[in-house]
Amino acid sequence: MSTNVHVGRLLDVLGEASGARRRSWRPRQVEKLRHDVEGLFEILDTLGLHPAEVFTAVYGTGEGRGIPEIFLENLESQTGKTLLAGRVDRLLRLGTPTPCAPRKEVRHRLAAIDEKRFDSPAEARPLAHELLADVLREVELGREDAGSLCDALAQTGSVECGLGDYPEAAVFLFRGLKLSRRLDDPRREASLLRRCASLLSGLGENRVALVVVERAVRLCVLSHNLPDLGKSLFGRGMLLRRLGDVADAVVCYRSALSYLPAEAWQHRFCALQSLAIALLVEERVGEARTAADEAMHEHRTREGLNWWKLMWFRGDVALRSDDLREAETLFRQAREVFESEGDHVDVALISLRLAKALLLAGKETELRRVVADLLDLLQPLMAENRIAGEIVGDLAKKALVEDVTMDFLDRAHEKIYKSTTA
Repeated sequence: MSTNVHVGRLLDVLGEASGARRRSWRPRQVEKLRHDVEGLFEILDTLGLHPAEVFTAVYGTGEGRGIPEIFLENLESQTGKTLLAGRVDRLLRLGTPTPCAPRKEVRHRLAAIDEKRFDSPAEARPLAHELLADVLREVELGREDAGSLCDALAQTGSVECGLGDYPEAAVFLFRGLKLSRRLDDPRREASLLRRCASLLSGLGENRVALVVVERAVRLCVLSHNLPDLGKSLFGRGMLLRRLGDVADAVVCYRSALSYLPAEAWQHRFCALQSLAIALLVEERVGEARTAADEAMHEHRTREGLNWWKLMWFRGDVALRSDDLREAETLFRQAREVFESEGDHVDVALISLRLAKALLLAGKETELRRVVADLLDLLQPLMAENRIAGEIVGDLAKKALVEDVTMDFLDRAHEKIYKSTTA
């Protein structure tokens, strides 16, 4: 079916979704949407998706937002944005590079970047770009396998995605995806689809991302790629949780853990931590504690922000279990680490949890001190974060300990958290 026919059908769908009919649109509006949609079809083609598959996912629940502008602006027409991308495009135009044996050095460097990306994506960025440049040069000279170029593109795209630079991530991930198909390599294609799903989720397109990651899951099953099946199932669980389906997310996390090998400890740690969080949301406190303990044992370095996020979460579990002493200790330790990182938002969130533990324990003097520190912390954020301003105002009114209630602390925590994840 031609693109124009797809566009015409999509215009009808969009017209019905918005309560307007195509005949009521002005010609200029129709032409602009046609241009946007044609760009979207190119993206969907790269992802290997049929338009109907995506729009059923987006519109099927009645919760669709239309074609989000950010989806088009960030992913459409990202070709040729970097010199490296231009060279990859030239390789793709010339045909499939001559196969040769991949070098062990590339695998070792990819693994090192993975380790660095886990806790320090900013430090991983120059390493990823340097590796991509080196591998691309060797492939051009016929001294490196094109599969290694796929891996380097995937890694560089993931690093950029982790840093929130989604347009840059799209440049590398989409080219890696095209190359994986040129090489007829379903294992690498599944890996790149999974990473593209993370990119789409970062842009807020969780329903489209779910369609993409489910395609990755199917490819992993067909190619008997069990380690990547575990990673893709974990990604699916993350998306389900973001879409509010916590029960199915728990099932996905448990399934992922059955496929993730011991050497993929970062992914196992993240899956266990995510499982623990989902279980706590479901009020399964004992199971959440067990999953958090297993995540502790899985972590190999016991340092870095991911480790301390787990300690912060264990404080939440202790608080829910009325173990106020453990909760206070864990919150204070985590707050100190995040303060040293200069992460004011996370420090504010931890401080609110610490205040709750102190309020429950009846430690009024220490509670006053934490509330005063929180006021000082939120003051600089007021200019850039309206929610912080509202909470500062509320806290100032509730300066007396007896006015700081559990309900207020929970609502303040929820407001700040939602303001950073919206």
